[in-house]
Amino acid sequence: MMDRLIFTRQSFFLYGMMFENRNVNGGTEMRWSDLTTPWKRSFLQAWEAYCNGSIPIGSVLVNQQGEIVLEGRNRVLEGTAPVKQVFGNRLAHAEMNVLLQLNGKDYEEMSEATIYSTMEPCIQCFGAIILSKVRNICFAATDDKLAGATTIKDEHGFIESRNLNIRGPFPILGEVQMVLRTDFLLRTFTTERAEELIAAHAIDYPIGVSVGRTIFQLNTLQEVKNVSDGFPLLFDELVTKIKQVKQAHSV
Repeated sequence: MMDRLIFTRQSFFLYGMMFENRNVNGGTEMRWSDLTTPWKRSFLQAWEAYCNGSIPIGSVLVNQQGEIVLEGRNRVLEGTAPVKQVFGNRLAHAEMNVLLQLNGKDYEEMSEATIYSTMEPCIQCFGAIILSKVRNICFAATDDKLAGATTIKDEHGFIESRNLNIRGPFPILGEVQMVLRTDFLLRTFTTERAEELIAAHAIDYPIGVSVGRTIFQLNTLQEVKNVSDGFPLLFDELVTKIKQVKQAHSV
């Protein structure tokens, strides 16, 4: 009988093992409460995308004062979206659904704005960010083995002329993002296609992919979907598990 992970408001219990909230090697462990608001909102948007059957990627736009002014998420596999956002096609990415909400008069104020995303922007979204005059980009997980585009160079110097400030990837955040993505791929695509994509992600995120496979087998994320406000606790438990696996691999 397969071990079963049971979600509660206090902890996850795996048969024969408990993922406790504790520091690894006595060090400081990232918790949900440590995240800045833009990262929290980005991951909550990614979680909402997952819960609605779309690719788990979320994004927010922050103004110069650090206030979140727009939010969006991936909606490629959905049948509805709020006004000014897109859905149900391959263009319905998280960053696009943020930027499409801008009005013409907003663009002149974008040079000091920052867009956050749980995944490195693809070539479509990277181009949209540049054309929207957003200079600051933060992303959690790199995607340079597949669609990530933030390292693209152009022959004419247009991208360089925009003086972009790109920050990312962020190690632990990237691993958590890859857990969500691995579960989604295994749950949504054919085995052959899922494994092809996962193999590319495993180059940079072997731990996130490994934890994602376990989470998929245990059906954890599907159970957490039914828990109100369950993602913050899930995040903390995933971080703990990621740290434990890394520690085990370093021995």
